Amino acid sequence: MELVHRLAIFFSLILFTLAFALALTSLLTDFWIETDGLEHNGVISKAIFVHSGLFHGVRQIDWVFGPKFKIFSVFQEIQTHISFMNKTSWIIMLFFIALGLLWTFVGLLISLLNTVIEEIKNVTGPTGIYLWSSLSVTSHGIALALFLHQYYGVIQENVLLEEHLTARFSSAGHVGLGFSFWLLAFGCAIQVLPIVLIFLSQTSSYRKQMHERKAGKRNLSSGAESTDADSTLFMY
Repeated sequence: MELVHRLAIFFSLILFTLAFALALTSLLTDFWIETDGLEHNGVISKAIFVHSGLFHGVRQIDWVFGPKFKIFSVFQEIQTHISFMNKTSWIIMLFFIALGLLWTFVGLLISLLNTVIEEIKNVTGPTGIYLWSSLSVTSHGIALALFLHQYYGVIQENVLLEEHLTARFSSAGHVGLGFSFWLLAFGCAIQVLPIVLIFLSQTSSYRKQMHERKAGKRNLSSGAESTDADSTLFMY
């Protein structure tokens, strides 16, 4: 396997590793959404806030006697029908994130394998990187799309409970996407790069092979002409 192709596989290994780390960190951190403060009786305060991941979150609310910090479980709030997340969307989203992590890990293993062995002409070889990258991008892309649907449909308007709304707290207009969301989005984006690298390396390899074949044919043709000329001289 030529050097360019091996380098493409090596960089693909690095990208798969980075994408896996980003996706796993995104899943386990609690900043998919965060507020820049909350309103209480029309007054914005930075001392009261909400941030949440896919499993846990935090609400800090000032109930007159000072801000009270409380950790909540997204799953428990979904079960009691008080969550800002839709149960079906949440389950499907977690499924596709997990599936994307699986494909990314497979791509990582395939890239590692192909840095130390000769090229294999199936899905366990460099061409399989197309498949694993595409599956990972698709899975994580679906998860991101589902979350954005929830975000623009519900989350932007309210991430508080009924008791907070009754006390005239409001999060409308103060909720944004947190770094956990962007970690998965970035990890999803860089999964495209292994496809590009392998495509460019295979294209380069193909062009080199075609050039060598043409050069070989020209050499054979020149050799044949030289032999004919020598035969003619010998006859004379």
